[in-house]
Amino acid sequence: MISGILAQDINDQKEFFCYTYLSMFIWNLLVKNFPEYCESVAGFWTVEPLNALTNFAFFIGAYYLLKYIRVNNLKNRLSIFLTGLMVVMGLGSLLWHSYRSEITMLLDTLPIYIFFILALYLFVQVLTKNKKLTIVILALLGLIYYLIFTYIPGLNIFSGSLKYIFILIVLVALSFFIRKKYGYDYNFLTPLGIFLVAIMLRTIDIFMCPFFPFGTHFIWHILIAIAMYFGSTLILRLNAKMNQV
Repeated sequence: MISGILAQDINDQKEFFCYTYLSMFIWNLLVKNFPEYCESVAGFWTVEPLNALTNFAFFIGAYYLLKYIRVNNLKNRLSIFLTGLMVVMGLGSLLWHSYRSEITMLLDTLPIYIFFILALYLFVQVLTKNKKLTIVILALLGLIYYLIFTYIPGLNIFSGSLKYIFILIVLVALSFFIRKKYGYDYNFLTPLGIFLVAIMLRTIDIFMCPFFPFGTHFIWHILIAIAMYFGSTLILRLNAKMNQV
């Protein structure tokens, strides 16, 4: 009886520490430093009106993604999740650029990382066709990401854009193998090219203040929504092909 209670208590402590360290890991990587943006307009309903309003691009992207799903008969749990994720991403970023806090920044950042993790999982899965190996590879990538951006100083410059460059490099490398294996119908280089331009505009935003007071961060939102739409359509088609095999 007592040994059973002690075992349960130990398990509860392990679960508590697991969730605690996971929360610290996410908080450290995503909400460690507040990024700075060029746009700042005092006295309006939000300090960044253009940065906030351009998040409606995600809602538009979700609408067209839903149409694509219906036309191509691709409705499943993954398609519903991707459509909902675009909406959540738009809402999170809208809240962040309207009211800055640790919570709204997490709501802004977490959805895009969920999308990237999902894309990485599918990319590796279709290449290895082994779920356990896929999880091991993703865990190693996560560990490398964590070590690089936690222990190498100076990598949080440019509002954290270098983190997206790391993800982009991995996705581009995997996309070459996917295109080689499954053909040009599954060419992810187009959305990834849009993603690269978006990162560049996100990076130069703060340097554009003397020349363009609104900066270029708002274009990041538009391009990310476009890249996510095209990336999602390819992910759904690739997933459908894998389910047919």
